[in-house]
Amino acid sequence: MYCYNSCCQCHKPILSNSVGIVDDELVVYLPEMNFYNGEVLNFVITQRLPETKAIPVVIRFEKLEKNFNLLTRNGNNVYSDQVRSRQSYNFRYVSDTRKFINLGNRNLARTSYKYPRLIFKASNETREEV
Repeated sequence: MYCYNSCCQCHKPILSNSVGIVDDELVVYLPEMNFYNGEVLNFVITQRLPETKAIPVVIRFEKLEKNFNLLTRNGNNVYSDQVRSRQSYNFRYVSDTRKFINLGNRNLARTSYKYPRLIFKASNETREEV
C-alpha cells in the first residue's frame, strides 16, 4: 500500500472516510495507518466537499486527535479551493515536521487565498555605533 518512490502511479489509493470543517480547517478523515519518513500517501477524497472560503486542508487519521498539515511542494498550506472530490493526491510524509508535502502541483488547482507579503520600508534614520 505504501512505497518510497515518487512515480505517482499508485494503483491502491486510500479512500477518505469523511470530510468536515473543524476549527476553520477542512479536515479529511482517513483510515488508521502507519507512516515512516519518506513514505508516499496516495489518497482520494470520495465525499462531496463543502462550499467554503479558502481554508487550510488537514488530514486526520481514525483514532488520532492530531491533525497533519498538507503542504505544497513550495511549503505553503494546501487550501480548500485547491482540492476536488474524486481526485488523486500524492503526498510524501516528513516525520521530523509531521507534515505531508505534495509531490507536485499537477493536481492542485490555483487558490484564491491572498498570501501575506513581507515588506521592508527603508528608513531615513541613521544608527550610531556605541
